[in-house]
Amino acid sequence: MAVTDGVSGNLMFPPQEKVIFGQGSVSQLADELDRLGKKRAFVITGTTVAKKTDLLSRVQEVLGRRLAGIYFPYPSMFQGMMSSVRLPRDGK
Repeated sequence: MAVTDGVSGNLMFPPQEKVIFGQGSVSQLADELDRLGKKRAFVITGTTVAKKTDLLSRVQEVLGRRLAGIYFPYPSMFQGMMSSVRLPRDGK
C-alpha cells in the first residue's frame, strides 16, 4: 500500500544512454559533464553512500565548483525526488 502526504505529480525517467561504474569512474565525471554540454552536476544519494563511504568527498574533489550541490537523505524515492526538484529552484 502506498502512503502519500498529498503530493502529486509525474515522474519521467529519461532513457539511460550510458552507465559508468567501477574503480576510477569518479575521475570521469568532469569529462561526462563536458560531453553532455553541462556546466554543473547536482548529486542525489542515499544515507549509506553519504555517511559510510568517501564517495561524496571524491566527487567534490573531482568536480570542485562544478558541483552544484548534494542532497541526502530522503525518506522514499518519490518524496526524495520531489524534494530534490524543489531544492535547486529554492536555492536552499
